[in-house]
Amino acid sequence: MHNTDLRKAAAALPVQLACGRRESDRLLIPRRPAVPPGHPQSYDPPAPIPGLTVDTSVLLDREFILSGQELERAVTFGDTSRLRRQVARLMDGERVRITAVGASITSGAGGREWERTRTNWPGYFSQFADWMRAAFPRANATVHNAGMAGTFSGVFAQCFDTLIPPADIYILEQTTFDGTEPERCYCKDHYVNTPVQLGIERLIRRMLKQPHQPAIIMLNTYGFRFPNREVYQRSLENQVQVMAQFYGLPMASLRAAAWRRMLEGGSGFDVNTTVKLYGDGPLPAGNYPLYYDQVHPWGPTGHRMLAELLIRTIQGTAVGLSIQPLALSELDPPRERLLPPLQPGNYETNTSSCWLGDDFHALVDTAEGFDWINERPTATEKKAQKWGFVAFEPGSWLEFAIDSRVAGSTERTNRVVLSYLASYEAMGIAKVECVSGCECEETTVDALWQEKASMLMTAEFQATQHATCRVRVTVQQQSSGEGHKFKLAGVMVLPAGTNEFSSSDRLDVVVPQLFEKGS
Repeated sequence: MHNTDLRKAAAALPVQLACGRRESDRLLIPRRPAVPPGHPQSYDPPAPIPGLTVDTSVLLDREFILSGQELERAVTFGDTSRLRRQVARLMDGERVRITAVGASITSGAGGREWERTRTNWPGYFSQFADWMRAAFPRANATVHNAGMAGTFSGVFAQCFDTLIPPADIYILEQTTFDGTEPERCYCKDHYVNTPVQLGIERLIRRMLKQPHQPAIIMLNTYGFRFPNREVYQRSLENQVQVMAQFYGLPMASLRAAAWRRMLEGGSGFDVNTTVKLYGDGPLPAGNYPLYYDQVHPWGPTGHRMLAELLIRTIQGTAVGLSIQPLALSELDPPRERLLPPLQPGNYETNTSSCWLGDDFHALVDTAEGFDWINERPTATEKKAQKWGFVAFEPGSWLEFAIDSRVAGSTERTNRVVLSYLASYEAMGIAKVECVSGCECEETTVDALWQEKASMLMTAEFQATQHATCRVRVTVQQQSSGEGHKFKLAGVMVLPAGTNEFSSSDRLDVVVPQLFEKGS
């Protein structure tokens, strides 16, 4: 789109927003009271009207279960220059790419994306995407949900090119899953100096550093009982808020919006029970829970609130454009130079050294006894499937070659991190060794643990830097249990001195509340 087109779109915005409104309406976005949550099966998003650039009835007349005051309390806009450019493009009918990045909540856990949630309301991102398409029909925004259950920010940061497609607007939601390690997240000194938080900052920097200068909206979820234990300030959001301020990012907070009504109760805000606890019994029509389970919000209540926070962020930006149109300096700004990291030395990597899913399948060039298997064949979406190299017999082995070098690293070795399945029965032990190119100490990985849950975990070893570091993984005769199953799902190379995904950090931190038991 040409700069003149952007200026015309911004200049015309007040007329577009005023269209169809009563003369007595003084506020472009009325500060309405909250409405009760709808029926769990009543999801009926507005349909886009072909030919319209902006549907003002959708953009402005949305009803919220959060009140106007609660929305105002929860949304802070920061430096809106990047987001203003993207919303102006939407107003002009130009296609905008929107990608959500997060863990299970972003992937839709607690909405209709999960089985037996007793609702046709989807997760927050689908609700937001439906509204965006109806509010800006001609733009027909391209949306991508990159949410992956059980995935820390540091994984997304290191595997950015593999897991996250280019976007013009990123929604970043990680405060709940990253916050499940409270001893490392709830910092007494309030500095961003824990492994989890370091990963969040590097992910933000990877997003901001892209040449097309995308916008980022930080969406902060909140688990009232877990992981935040009914304490307002016991949340990773405290540190994420500091990052948002440091980088000038718009931010929306479920904690800030709903805390008072969480304490008071009421339909849609009941935190004393969950939908899952009702089993197949009747749900209380006048007192719906906010959460599906201890962690995940429910589609028609908690997820709807998250979608409303994003909608209000876009609404506020659009109204801001009507008051203060894009300046010439905003139309084609110079490439923004990032400040040094908030935590000294916590620089982002410029390329991904990460092989997951199909990339890992292609990486393994020799194998005997290992097969590429999807252990969730009923899942229709690729990201919900459970692919990996699986072996059941001792002596099975596979090999792959990776580039163990990291740009800018002057250390002799770097970290090689394997993603493997840990479970509670019939699991085996594998030996890991470097067979050519690089050098490393032989190590073993025991995939058996006592928790009644199956999770992809990580194990690591140090390898010397080499363009072709060849690694062999062999299932051992020895076993801690009664089986020898071993599953590998991926590998990544991390710089020496980083902290994410060390076996001591990950294997000792088990959060079965986030997963179905025995899954």
